[in-house]
Amino acid sequence: MKTTQKSLLNVMLLCMVLIGVVLIPTKAYAGSTSDFVIENGVLKEYKGHDADIVIPEGVTLIDVYAFGDGDDDMQYVKSITLPSSLSEVDSGIGFAYDFNAFWGPNLQNIYVNKDNPYFSSDNGILYDKNQTTLIRYPRGKYEMASIPQTVKIIYKGAFSGCCVKDFKLPNSVTHIGQGSFAYLNAYYNGKASKKYLLNIIMPDSITQIDSGAFYDAGIKNIAFPQKITALPDYIFADCQNLATVTIPKTVKKIGYGAFQGRASKTATIKGYKGSYAQKYAKKNNIKFVAVTNTDYASLLKKTKATSKLTINKKKSASIKITLPKDLSSKDVSPTYKSSNTKIVTVSKKGKVTAKNKKGTAKITITIKDVYGNKKTLTTKITVK
Repeated sequence: MKTTQKSLLNVMLLCMVLIGVVLIPTKAYAGSTSDFVIENGVLKEYKGHDADIVIPEGVTLIDVYAFGDGDDDMQYVKSITLPSSLSEVDSGIGFAYDFNAFWGPNLQNIYVNKDNPYFSSDNGILYDKNQTTLIRYPRGKYEMASIPQTVKIIYKGAFSGCCVKDFKLPNSVTHIGQGSFAYLNAYYNGKASKKYLLNIIMPDSITQIDSGAFYDAGIKNIAFPQKITALPDYIFADCQNLATVTIPKTVKKIGYGAFQGRASKTATIKGYKGSYAQKYAKKNNIKFVAVTNTDYASLLKKTKATSKLTINKKKSASIKITLPKDLSSKDVSPTYKSSNTKIVTVSKKGKVTAKNKKGTAKITITIKDVYGNKKTLTTKITVK
């Protein structure tokens, strides 16, 4: 009798599965659906406290305040997964450049459902579908992740509030959006800090920069490429540790409040004698130092690098770049490339790591200065 009852029960369960009464549970969202306040497809508020949030399907827009309105409200969030239905994110960027829907200080990854036609994710960074626009870099991702060469636009507020090491943009980027790097590296663990002040040489590809791009950012030295013709309003406003800004002679306009507040007291503008940059510096009582392209070009010619290295298999060594006395490391930007990655790989800091294979390879070092002058050096690597 028990055997018969058990058989009947199994048949009933099978039938229920086939007609959809019983569903095998899957993780469609974090917590309960009651944690999400959704109005006409807009996620207005998240009431839960999960570290890993999966936004339910049907949501088409995330309100800027969906996860709270400050660090305290969002500090528990480690990752957010966006649904395939999402078509828009409220950036929330205003004059202060200090908030967006993914403002969480500990947010490390933003994931996207693979079927979403508008957004994508790579290394936890949010992009548009074709990865031509970097939309948001998570604030909790301190080690600077590689940005693909497909990226042309850094979206408004993309790095706002972030703190990253070894900041570098690919040469494909042409447009820096409003407040893209506001507060970048100026604060660490919620407090003003000088821990990770940046020296930045912008890529040659940059042609447009929008207002407040580096508002109150933790920048020490920055240089702009020759294609730039204007610096926008409030670009360095309140940058309290800004030391030097190298401006090319192509710049004919510097916007309102560009060095407003603390930046005007700490910064020195470097540029060509008789340039617009010099006139601007004089008018706004900012220290100016005249330099010439020839100065840098002649100095760059004297730059040297390790000519050869011998490394054991699976071991590492670093390439040393030697600059002439009057050329500072903040004035140059080296890049490295291995001729054979099956023998050795090389990091962006020049650390060479041998694979488990004997052989030789060549590391090509391209050194670019603040005016776009370049010098190419090579290091021969032997793996034994």
